[in-house]
Amino acid sequence: MKSILYILIVFGFSINICIGQKTNRIIIKPTKSNNIKERIMVLKSNPHIKYGDYFKYRNKVLIEQGYYNYNQKDSLWKHFSKSAILMARGYYKNDHKTGVWEYYSINGDLIQTYNHTTDSLIYYNIEKEKILYPYLAPQNNDNNARMCYFIGGLGNLYSALENETLYPTAEFEKGETASIKVSFIIDTLGYTIDAKVQNSTNNAFEKEAIRVVQSLGKSWTPAMIEKKKVKMSYMLPINFNIQ
Repeated sequence: MKSILYILIVFGFSINICIGQKTNRIIIKPTKSNNIKERIMVLKSNPHIKYGDYFKYRNKVLIEQGYYNYNQKDSLWKHFSKSAILMARGYYKNDHKTGVWEYYSINGDLIQTYNHTTDSLIYYNIEKEKILYPYLAPQNNDNNARMCYFIGGLGNLYSALENETLYPTAEFEKGETASIKVSFIIDTLGYTIDAKVQNSTNNAFEKEAIRVVQSLGKSWTPAMIEKKKVKMSYMLPINFNIQ
C-alpha cells in the first residue's frame, strides 16, 4: 500500500510541474574529437533553460540520465560507465544531491551508500574495493589515521574522469596523446582544491586535465588523524588517447 501511494504522489507531482510548460527537444551532436551526444528538453519560450528529461551518450553508450527543472538538476539521476554498467543513482533537489545515493563497482556490485543530506557515509565495501584496486584502495594501517575516500568509490571516480574528459580538438586532429598527472589537495570539507599539472608542456592538455579534476568539487570524505579532519594530497592521471 505504501509503494502504491508513493507512485501516485510522484505521478501527481510530475503532472503538476509540467502543466503549462511547452518544451522542445534539442540534440547536441557529437564531434570527431569528442563523440558525445546530448538530448535535452528546453523551454519553448527560452531555449537556454533546460526543463525536462536529459540524456547524455558517449560513443553511443548512455552515460548519464536525469531531469532538469529550470536549469537545475532535479529528481532521479543515473550515471553509467563506458560499458553501460550502472555506477550511481540517486536524487537531486535544487541542483544538489539529496538523500541516500547508491554507488556501484565496475562489476555492478553495490560498493557504497552515502547520505548527501546528512553528509555521511552509510556503507562502504572497502574489502571489495581493495580487491578491484589493490594499488590505490584506501589503506588503514594506523588506527589513529584514515585516508580520504571518494564518495562513490574508485570505480565511480575513474568513470567520472573518463566520461567528463574532453579531447582538445587541435591535439586530436594532430593525433597527439598524453597522460597528464594532476596533483591536488582534498581539504577538510571534502573539496578538491589547488589542482596542478606535474608533467606536461602542452597547454591545451593541461587546461582540460585541471578542469576535469576541479569539476570533482565536493566529492570526498576528508582524511582524519586522531578523529580530526585534515587536508590530504592526491594525484590522478588524466589520459588522452585516440580511440
